[in-house]
Amino acid sequence: GANLVSTAVIRGQELSEGIPVVDAATGRPAGTSRVAARRAVGDTCVTRVVLPAGNFLLTPLAYGALLRTPVGRVVARHPRLGVPLQILTTVVCFACSVPAVLALYPPTGTLAAADLEPDVRERLPPGAWVRYDKGM
Repeated sequence: GANLVSTAVIRGQELSEGIPVVDAATGRPAGTSRVAARRAVGDTCVTRVVLPAGNFLLTPLAYGALLRTPVGRVVARHPRLGVPLQILTTVVCFACSVPAVLALYPPTGTLAAADLEPDVRERLPPGAWVRYDKGM
């Protein structure tokens, strides 16, 4: 919730003014697009929802599996070790899940020029695609 709202607020100027787009074939600037900005902010919001999901799912499973090993018996005898072990498990799971999630969402996106504003579309050849930075 709050993470999505803050993303939209922080990137509000991009939503109102647009973000730079480049011709995907040539790399030449094609202008600024509010359509691409909406797509970039939406993709960023999706990433920010999915990013912690790996931690929320993986950590309890990993900690439960860890407790079924000899480490679990040590924690049962010394309960004070439980919290540091949970923190360590959380850190390791987060460190492993962040790169995996970010790999699912590349930092650039593409759009068909036909989906862009007329002033941007007219600068590109028919059937062209543009690339934009998502700004994760």
